[in-house]
Amino acid sequence: MTIRVTDRGVTTTCVVPREVYERGARWTTKGSGEFRFPRDGRFSGAVKALGYFVAWNDAYVARDLGHTLDEFKNRLPYYIENYTAKPRKGVEHFDRILRAAYGHRLVRDEAGRWSIEEQGDAPETPEGEGCPAS
Repeated sequence: MTIRVTDRGVTTTCVVPREVYERGARWTTKGSGEFRFPRDGRFSGAVKALGYFVAWNDAYVARDLGHTLDEFKNRLPYYIENYTAKPRKGVEHFDRILRAAYGHRLVRDEAGRWSIEEQGDAPETPEGEGCPAS
């Protein structure tokens, strides 16, 4: 396994030494209403300020139940609302994740109903996309 130090933020599924919490680093959120999102960059900055590195594994080492195709399909209205509430990402980002990581795509019918369908071809990996993070 390779660990890659990053200048970007890590997400809430990261592993953090207890000392980081004991020394005061805390997750904060942004947004209001039903959807509040973690301030990944702010937390990563706090971790670095304590002298630690922020890094990614080159492979998944945990199963994220919020990132399975079945989860997306079973709770599609939630994920549509969630990605719509992310101003810099939107449902277009959700569709890119489905295409790149699962070989499926997001479809909206004439009545405005959303569904997830097989893409039909090999998954397309969008330029510059890495780990399919939310």
